[in-house]
Amino acid sequence: MKISRIQELLEARYLTGEAFQDRSIWSACGGELVAEILKSADKDCVLLTGLTTSEVVRLGIIAEVGCIVFVRGRRVDRGVIDAAAECRLPLLSTSLPLFVACGQLYMDGLRGFAESW
Repeated sequence: MKISRIQELLEARYLTGEAFQDRSIWSACGGELVAEILKSADKDCVLLTGLTTSEVVRLGIIAEVGCIVFVRGRRVDRGVIDAAAECRLPLLSTSLPLFVACGQLYMDGLRGFAESW
C-alpha cells in the first residue's frame, strides 16, 4: 500500500514527507508504549501512535518504519516535524482514534507484522 492511500483512507494530512507519498508500506503497527512498538514494528511499516515526542521519530528511524501517523488529532511540535524531515521520514496526522485508524487500514488489506496474524 502506498502512503498516499493511507493518507486517503485515514483522511490524514501530511506534516512532512509528502514527496514520499508513493513509498510502499508493507504492514502496520499501532501502539503507545515504546517497548511494544520496538517489538512489533517491521521495516517499511506504518506506525500509528498518539506519542508525539521526538523519541517517536528516533524510534521510527531505529525500526526503519516507512512513515508515522499520529492519531486523535494530536498536536506535534515543530522540532519533531523538522527531525523527521531531516531523516526523510513522512509524518501524517489524523483525527481518528488509534483503534479506528488501524481498523481502516486492515479493512483495506494492510496487515500487522508477520507474527501477529
